[in-house]
Amino acid sequence: MKWITLSGIVLFLAQTSFTADDTVYTSALAMLNERGRLPCDVSSGLPGDRIVLILWYRGAAGTPIYSFDARGTSIEKGTHWVDTGLLQKRAYFQLSQTNGWISNSKFGAHLEIQPVKDKDQAVYRCRVDYLLSPTKNTIINFTVIIPPNRPQIYNESEQLVGSKKSVSIIGPYNEGSKLILVCKVTGGRPPPVIFWVVKDEVWRTEVEEEAVGSLRTTLEIPSLTRNYPPRCLPVSGD
Repeated sequence: MKWITLSGIVLFLAQTSFTADDTVYTSALAMLNERGRLPCDVSSGLPGDRIVLILWYRGAAGTPIYSFDARGTSIEKGTHWVDTGLLQKRAYFQLSQTNGWISNSKFGAHLEIQPVKDKDQAVYRCRVDYLLSPTKNTIINFTVIIPPNRPQIYNESEQLVGSKKSVSIIGPYNEGSKLILVCKVTGGRPPPVIFWVVKDEVWRTEVEEEAVGSLRTTLEIPSLTRNYPPRCLPVSGD
């Protein structure tokens, strides 16, 4: 960390290089339009130590996107700055109770983003400068999960039988007849896992990729009874 004083003004020059020995690697994920929390290790093992400055970076950029500045003041009176061009007013840094630093956060020190946008997916770096300890960096691989679109149900003739309602009515079918249904799902990141639920039991069926971002799976019930109300459920993948 470098300090320069010009006519009573203290300037801080951020160094873009750092050593792997002082770096913590972790990951975080959040659903699109929900709340995301990017963790930052702010702990110090030295008695009497405290945070001086915290800088957040996105990707390989050398310019911070967020800062928490407690130089010349107490942690409680530290000032926050955010790059509103990138994060607007969606981000706020929460400290933890480590080493007596007071916060109402139960998640530990983290940068909170709400609502999360698709463009927020990236690798972030949290740099912590202390009064006594060497600088510490936390690298966070942040993944934004995009839920898939609502599934569409087709019959054996590839006719769409679904609707915009939560429950689709198909048929009529004769009891004892064979039922074939096709479930198609588009979108989602990572690609969703698709399965059928029949009589409160999960039925695993083969899933095919029709096109990029489009999946389909087929359900076959050899002998239909009144107790077979099938449901197709797409779940965000791992």
